[in-house]
Amino acid sequence: MGYLLVPAENADDDLTGAKFAPNAGRGSVISGLYNQTAYRLFATREGPQVTPIGPDNGSPYPRSAPWADFVKPDVTAPTQVTMPSGQNVVWIPLTVVGPLEATVLVRCIRASNITGGTNVGNSTDQKAFLTNEVFRWSPGDDPTHYVRLQFPRTTYAAGPGCKISFETFGGKKQFLDVVVNFADEVPMPAMPAQNHRAARVLDLSAAARANVFDPATVTWSDSGFDANGNPCWRSRLSHGYSQVGNGETGLYMSAEKFPVHAQNPISYDAGENAIRLHTVAFPMDARPEFESVLYRHQAAMIQGQTLDDVCGSEGVWRAVIKSTRRRYAWSAFWMTGRGANGAAGGQTQWPPEIDIFEHFNQAWGSSTPITGFQTSASQHFGDAGSNTRAANLGSYGHYPDVDWLFGTEVALHEGYHSYAAAVVWDGDDAWLTQFFDDVEISTVKLLARHQDNKTRLPFYPMLNVAVKVPDAYTPEQYNTDDGRGFDGDMCVRDMGYYPTGFSF
Repeated sequence: MGYLLVPAENADDDLTGAKFAPNAGRGSVISGLYNQTAYRLFATREGPQVTPIGPDNGSPYPRSAPWADFVKPDVTAPTQVTMPSGQNVVWIPLTVVGPLEATVLVRCIRASNITGGTNVGNSTDQKAFLTNEVFRWSPGDDPTHYVRLQFPRTTYAAGPGCKISFETFGGKKQFLDVVVNFADEVPMPAMPAQNHRAARVLDLSAAARANVFDPATVTWSDSGFDANGNPCWRSRLSHGYSQVGNGETGLYMSAEKFPVHAQNPISYDAGENAIRLHTVAFPMDARPEFESVLYRHQAAMIQGQTLDDVCGSEGVWRAVIKSTRRRYAWSAFWMTGRGANGAAGGQTQWPPEIDIFEHFNQAWGSSTPITGFQTSASQHFGDAGSNTRAANLGSYGHYPDVDWLFGTEVALHEGYHSYAAAVVWDGDDAWLTQFFDDVEISTVKLLARHQDNKTRLPFYPMLNVAVKVPDAYTPEQYNTDDGRGFDGDMCVRDMGYYPTGFSF
């Protein structure tokens, strides 16, 4: 890593005593005067250099859009490994290829018999060959992870073994199979020292919270302003009441806007001490009509585009939520760009979008199953405000289940959990770190940002339950959840914004 000195925008600082703080890649760290010219100091991947750049160039490269050079991490594994006979410890090297600008998670999912090899038994017995540990790569970590498995027998004789399968989350979605053999007179492979940090823990004890969220006194309106003209939570999307382009079948309703058809979409639930966002399916002969479209379902949301105290370009956004589990009730906590007129209630910018939590409940088919434990960490990006995602990529994220990731034993719809996202800038570079119950899910290069690599777009938070139901699914099926009895509501106990003072 070398240095690249480029003109700064502000020549008032003095470099005396400034310290260089590397940022797992590149980023502005200090600025000041050098030979009567303003400069900024950047870390680069090139060799050492100190090069004045022309005054019209405000970035260190120049740089393309932040997502243009982003590469999904690719995990590779050997097709087979051979271990010395007479023991039962197995080491399997898994390696990330290419730049590591996003967290990658890997877990063992299966042990399988191979002809003439170790008999791993039935599905219950096979679990003895695996580990519940989740193997993590974070930006800055070593590329290779040596996965350690201890097979259940005391020792294994020379001969064929079994096949171990892995699943990756983050980067490219992959399934990797490695055949394990045992042989005489084979040395135990060397295991170099590894640098793989543990998951970070979010600490808000010294953080400055910007807003107050008391479920008993929270107010909302269709416009985002109360009767006295003061900003409040808004009960619909900034651009309207529906997302038909997204395939949603629900209309975002409030009693204020839809007094005839709305069925208590937003309310304070004293028993839960939370704001309840309620969904329901309307009888086919009593569907509300809006802009010449008949809507089959009620969706609900509160969002903070008019509230200055929950909007910003950096900091931590954290909500405490009890999710829904009803089939096709899609609950979420997410953010998008506020835009220049967002505070006045005007239409805001998309992209960017950061998804902090989503519980799909098969809203997007069998690929988004009803596990009761799935959470998310994702971004959508493209030219700011273009309503179009970047070509060829456009979104990045993963959806791990918190039962295997954190050992969570109670389904998300049965209790309250916190979901948080931290946006941290270092010069012109930025990182997004996401948390479940204040423990890190992932850290990823911030892709949901302005294409010029410099403008810091403000975000505003949204909490909603969308409804996305197939045509053949009847109101009776939705309202009873096929007789399972799960409701289609999400309860929000808190939503806080912490611009500064947080750590992890």
